[in-house]
Amino acid sequence: MNDTLKEMAEQAGVETASTLAMTKPELTIDTAGRLVFRWHTDGVIMTVESTEARSREFGALIEVHYLEKSGDVIPLLSRTRINFRSASAKETLARKLTRRLDRNWDLRLEYVANVAEEQQRTTDPPVWLDEVTDPGPVQYLVDPILELGQHTVILGDGGSSKSFGGLSLGLAGIGATGLLPGIQCDRHFNTLLLDYEANSTTHARRQSRLLAGIDGATLQGRIAHKRMTAPLADVIDEIQMLVREYRAELVIIDSAGMACGGEIKDEPAVLAFFAAARRLNTTVLSIAHVTKSDSNGKPIGSQYWHSQPRSTWEFVAEDDNPENELSVTWFHRKSNDQAKHKPMGWRIEFALDSITYHRADPADGLKANKQLPVSDRAWTLLLAEPGLEATAIAERIGVTKEAVLSALKRGRGQKFMRMGDKRPYKWAVIERKREGPNQRVGTRITNDSSGRTNGPFPLRGEEGARISTPEIDQTGVKV
Repeated sequence: MNDTLKEMAEQAGVETASTLAMTKPELTIDTAGRLVFRWHTDGVIMTVESTEARSREFGALIEVHYLEKSGDVIPLLSRTRINFRSASAKETLARKLTRRLDRNWDLRLEYVANVAEEQQRTTDPPVWLDEVTDPGPVQYLVDPILELGQHTVILGDGGSSKSFGGLSLGLAGIGATGLLPGIQCDRHFNTLLLDYEANSTTHARRQSRLLAGIDGATLQGRIAHKRMTAPLADVIDEIQMLVREYRAELVIIDSAGMACGGEIKDEPAVLAFFAAARRLNTTVLSIAHVTKSDSNGKPIGSQYWHSQPRSTWEFVAEDDNPENELSVTWFHRKSNDQAKHKPMGWRIEFALDSITYHRADPADGLKANKQLPVSDRAWTLLLAEPGLEATAIAERIGVTKEAVLSALKRGRGQKFMRMGDKRPYKWAVIERKREGPNQRVGTRITNDSSGRTNGPFPLRGEEGARISTPEIDQTGVKV
């Protein structure tokens, strides 16, 4: 019966699979990286995207259109995921398409599958490292928190302002200059916020209050909010399309635990989350939680929460805060590409209609101070009370005398000096030049405002060096 119908169609000049043998299509790759196959002889257009190869699968999203001679485009198949290595999957799809338009779909699908898989194999071939042009220093999307094109994780206890911090970093990227003093952002971009915990109203309110806390901000980007429920790995194709559609250069995931389906200790689930985030091919910031007792600088759950991201920052909030204020310190717990940044202290002021970030000295916080290096804690103490012995310093900062002596000896001549030659030695700090209004006591801000030390400070002669006494400047930081 089918043969009879085809014969009648051919006699009437109607196109069928038998009258249109499969010719080689034109292949183009659009700006979103999608493979577009066009058969100009009969108007068929196939688009393939989000390809992913696994052990026995080669999956992709495919959609099919038909371009009529009148110029109208008729959709034949909306975005559908297919395993191109499954013969039965291709046969099923070919039958489905045949019901819409009679073409030799089995041959076309086989051809598209082969080309798509070959394209993926040749996308990132091995390269000789000595032939790669030196890219220069580490590049940041938001300096020094978010490395460009990398995955960063913020971790902290509940109430440590993780979500506020993540949103503030996104706002810095759209032009909110001055929102986070000392945070650098050289260009502006859009951000996509994947929200598993709140809603668009909550974040719109926060954005409005944060922007009200600064003057003269000229916004040149936008933040798109999407409320999420499904694990990221299950909806990664949709999120990839949103990243392209909204031209997002930063994706914020709040929170990472929900984004992996709540299976924070299940290694396959956590690895699937990071693999999905990598497919976004952009800068990613994930927000994670810590244990109530002792985080040890790592998120709660699988070890991969610490090992997979390129950089992690822990937010440590003080327990005792003035009314409508929160003191929090950002500790750089992990850095794969360079030395860890010094801790960054903040005092967040919550007014009725605004939220404002002020820089603060991490040493002023009780919880933060205990997590600073021994040398920093000793330096802060000696700045306020010069002339203490190692035993007294150890008792005051709550560490062993041996730890204090080790820090004093390592820093002698650069940070610390002995007062006289009589044992037991008394110690003081060496005065240093202050180079910026947001500089933490004892650090030097380099030209790129990275916050890292830039070599030893000039001395005035150890025994004759002037001993610094603490003062308070207009920012509230000891100088």
